[in-house]
Amino acid sequence: MQAISSIGIFVSVLYVILLIKKKQKSFPDKVLLVWMMIFAIHLVLPFMISIGNQFFIEKVNGLDLGLATLHITLLYYYSLSVTNNITRFKYAHLLYLIPTIFIYIFQGILDSNVKLFEDFIELYLFNNKQLFHLVGVVFLNLIFCLYFCEKLFKILSDHRKSIKVNLSYNKDVDLIWLKNLAIIPLVMTVIAVFFLFGLFKGILNRTTLDYIYFSFFSVFAVMQGYWGIKQKHILVFDIENKNTSDDKLKEATSKKAENCKPVNELESAQNKETKLLLDFMSNEKPFLDPELSIGTLSNKLGLHSHQLSKNINRHFNKNFFEFINEYRIEEFKKLAVDPKNKHISILGLAMDAGFNSKATFNRFFKNSTGLTPSVFRESYKF
Repeated sequence: MQAISSIGIFVSVLYVILLIKKKQKSFPDKVLLVWMMIFAIHLVLPFMISIGNQFFIEKVNGLDLGLATLHITLLYYYSLSVTNNITRFKYAHLLYLIPTIFIYIFQGILDSNVKLFEDFIELYLFNNKQLFHLVGVVFLNLIFCLYFCEKLFKILSDHRKSIKVNLSYNKDVDLIWLKNLAIIPLVMTVIAVFFLFGLFKGILNRTTLDYIYFSFFSVFAVMQGYWGIKQKHILVFDIENKNTSDDKLKEATSKKAENCKPVNELESAQNKETKLLLDFMSNEKPFLDPELSIGTLSNKLGLHSHQLSKNINRHFNKNFFEFINEYRIEEFKKLAVDPKNKHISILGLAMDAGFNSKATFNRFFKNSTGLTPSVFRESYKF
């Protein structure tokens, strides 16, 4: 266990140093910095206990049970920050510490009323008081983990929907890594429940359980720190929030005015916006910008982003993500059949057409044409 803990401590401290040295830290970076410090402290506990440090054995042993709950809460809090649901710390956010505090209160109740619990549930079935503590805390962690993971998956689902409304790309902003990473604490907690039965049956001992438990946390710390440091700031919600109160007032006034217009006049105005959009797409080719956003395009057209989004939905039955990438597919087709480009790779042409993700390009092309890009290109003889 010393080796596992040492690796986790070293990597966590390394991430802390990298984050401290980072010049322009976003709010998610600051959350990650604090989280990596907590990871390092957490992994110090098994290391000190494994080398026989009496202070940690007598005074600090059991602290890790509450810290496990804190990691689940921090994962959710970090997800809120990286998706721009929260952009700065508020004292109200300290309420997220309630699950961790509850775990420690629960442990204190068990310590001070162990005789009561012995009489109530026949504690001898659990072999000893320490094992009884473990059972209670693991099941509480499972409840908290299921709760926060469900909320986290909802946040990420809403985030992906927001991307399709606001951005023409999803590379480095879809947060798939965060969704995959969220499965780790959930799996850890569920496995811990099954391992408890192994303890009851004598198949496993506490040392084995601790080894597996802290191995998971070390892997969790390494992966969270690595992907967290790589993650760039996401501007999806910044784009949505560009409308100031004055803009919203103007938009509300505009909507009110629209409702007063005759239907044919309203359709005529919408058709003009559609024609303006189509002409701009054909002549200026804004889709060639791999990081084109609806905010950027609406500014160039002199429209509100919500107005443009609504127009695209109504007239093309598509979201912004689909609308722009279909233009890129058509641009790729033109480039792919041009003999001048026969020396350029398929991926190179896709990038020239405005894509910045191979996976997105392949998926869109297959859905649009029913063919793979290579089959499409081979069908043309230069």
